[in-house]
Amino acid sequence: MSFSRLFDPLSNVAGANIVHNIAMPAGEYGLIHGSIIFCAFLGHPYFWGSCRIGSEDSKPDLDQKDFLDRNGLFVSPYGIDDPKNNPMGPNAPSLAGLGCTRVLVSVAANDILRDRGRLYCDELRKSGWKGEVELFEVDGENHAFHIFDPDCENAVVFKHLASFLNHP
Repeated sequence: MSFSRLFDPLSNVAGANIVHNIAMPAGEYGLIHGSIIFCAFLGHPYFWGSCRIGSEDSKPDLDQKDFLDRNGLFVSPYGIDDPKNNPMGPNAPSLAGLGCTRVLVSVAANDILRDRGRLYCDELRKSGWKGEVELFEVDGENHAFHIFDPDCENAVVFKHLASFLNHP
């Protein structure tokens, strides 16, 4: 696999996706000098795919789903199910190869993408991966709310992340 394919900036549209897409080749190829990634934080992953899951079909917001479908095609020349954007998709490598020992996934209850974050945790647990995964969900909020309003009462994701990192 070429370096440009591993780190194609167009197919890594969000921070959580970047984290996943660095940890996967780290597990497959290793890191220099025997380095290890201990923790990975996927804050509101921007995973999407062609097959609807969970609440993606029941939500009335068709404009948002259409946007995500079009955006998925725009950000990756390999299509909406590119494993970098849909790590549970049909052509994705096994999550068992994830190159870290602990993962924290944060989602927001009102985010159309939340079920993909939940699925990622479930699939990671079922994959045979030898690490610890934790899901942290915040009720009543939308995608990346803590970035837009870091002082709001629900922006406890940062405190939870600090706790996760400090208590292996």
